[in-house]
Amino acid sequence: MKILSTVLVLMTLWACQQKPTKVLDESANVFEKKAVLIDTRNPFEYESFHIEGSQNLWSEDFLVLTNPKKKTRMLDPDLAQTVERLASRGIHPDKTIILINDKADAIENKKWKWLLSYLEIENIEVKSLNDFKKSAKGQNNRFAKPEAQKPWKLLTSEDFQKDLVAKKAPHCFIKWEAKVCL
Repeated sequence: MKILSTVLVLMTLWACQQKPTKVLDESANVFEKKAVLIDTRNPFEYESFHIEGSQNLWSEDFLVLTNPKKKTRMLDPDLAQTVERLASRGIHPDKTIILINDKADAIENKKWKWLLSYLEIENIEVKSLNDFKKSAKGQNNRFAKPEAQKPWKLLTSEDFQKDLVAKKAPHCFIKWEAKVCL
């Protein structure tokens, strides 16, 4: 009886022995730390589904109402304030900005690429949401939420900035007109 109980105890201990757990190195940011993922779909679509860690930019949120009766809007003339708002979302000239929308050539992507390039951001990639998901396959489609950055000072003159807001932005940021903007 003693032998049988000893054998049962040994079998139980052997059966309960767990194999070592494999630890996978999985960080919250599976992409390059210098990249910021920007979802340019409208806020409703963004809230319905978005890639974790992405930031939502919608052009209308950066427009100010100039004539309530005609509902005329313009890009906020204070570009320093626009830069500050973008920096608070992790956008900075030192970063690679990845713009995503349902289609890579979506108007919102084009508007943001145009504006960001005038705000001295050079590294801008444009992708469709599906293409981005495919390129990130196996990486859990997670993106670390970017840290707020210090606002950068624009190197362009104030006259150039005023001209940009008054003359180019109505055609390229408020309403996309490819002939003027490309």
